[in-house]
Amino acid sequence: MVTVLQEQGLGTAGEHPKPVDPALLDRVDRVVLLGREAVLEHPGTAPVERWDTDEPSERGITGLERMRLVATTSTHGCAGC
Repeated sequence: MVTVLQEQGLGTAGEHPKPVDPALLDRVDRVVLLGREAVLEHPGTAPVERWDTDEPSERGITGLERMRLVATTSTHGCAGC
């Protein structure tokens, strides 16, 4: 995914996975869960939306090609955004 983000002009230098801060979830306008399997135990007070994303691996698409499709679907496939 880092390669795909860089292709889109988005930097990831200095970034790393972080746990979700429960206090932040009370300050945001909305929370978006990507995919059917994403779970957020304590969503806070913000409205929660689930975006059912395409999973290319279910169609045999893997690797970098899969990441590009996931990124495109996640950022451009939202109805009502």
